[in-house]
Amino acid sequence: MTGLILKDFINLKKYLRILLLIVIFYAVIYIPKGNADFIASFLIFLGAMPVMSTISIDDNSKWNSYASTMPIKRTDIVLSKYILMMIFILCSGLFCFTLLTVADKLNNSFNLERILLITLASTCLGLIYDSINIPIVFKLGSEKARLIMMLVLFIPFGITLFLSKTLEKSTITSLINIINSYQSVLPIIVIGATILIVVSSYFISANIFAKKEF
Repeated sequence: MTGLILKDFINLKKYLRILLLIVIFYAVIYIPKGNADFIASFLIFLGAMPVMSTISIDDNSKWNSYASTMPIKRTDIVLSKYILMMIFILCSGLFCFTLLTVADKLNNSFNLERILLITLASTCLGLIYDSINIPIVFKLGSEKARLIMMLVLFIPFGITLFLSKTLEKSTITSLINIINSYQSVLPIIVIGATILIVVSSYFISANIFAKKEF
């Protein structure tokens, strides 16, 4: 298992350098302006991408065909991807928390509750995004799944934008009030739902991968 994860890190070495430069570039631009919330969301999205890249690399290099001749369990190959996903997104979440804290301190507007909520929401969205896409990529392959991955990313934003434009302000206010009334238990619900989605995604991916022929 450790060897599989190490292989992916080695394959991503150049990609991670570029990723770090992108994060630093946007952080330098947006943090002094106090607009770090954008960086937080963008950072989690970047953290969700590496695991998809490793699956694409494996497909292009025919790694899975080679791995099928070795004493490696297919479930271990799938599990290594989910562990890699957790590593990157949780690290992105930690980095997100740090950037938001620094931005608030610089702008004298430190709000720990807001920072924690943004970090939690962004991290859970990143995990859910990957958990939806990984089974699709295993099923269709990295090339065929690209369009669906983009749809998974943009459809929720499109629906949110559409509802914000079509719903009356009173309706939106009522929905916000309902959410606020459950604010104390909402983080628990979000975390529980995210864990359920990640675990379900793993079993679906493992089942798909077990039936593939290489």
